[in-house]
Amino acid sequence: MNSKSLYLNTKIYDKFTSFQPKPINSVYSRGIKIPEDRTSDEIANLIPKDEYFTQTEIVDIVDNLGYDTKSYPQWTIQFLSEGTQLVDGYVRYRFNKVFEF
Repeated sequence: MNSKSLYLNTKIYDKFTSFQPKPINSVYSRGIKIPEDRTSDEIANLIPKDEYFTQTEIVDIVDNLGYDTKSYPQWTIQFLSEGTQLVDGYVRYRFNKVFEF
């Protein structure tokens, strides 16, 4: 190895160690059969907005609302974890939106 390649490797190492990646968001979606008696806004109003949930808790919330998650066609209830927030080893999500697809 000559001194030039060592210099190049040092520059690469310095770039690598100073790199600050941008946060990556995580999304968790739960499908529900399109309800005949509610709008997407009405469904959205049933889900707490300022709380964080694990995937297991999201499944429980949707199941406790009584929606069919196995039949089609479906709407999508989306939860978002900004920056992929981990608490006690679990990703925590907050309600984001109900998509009519």
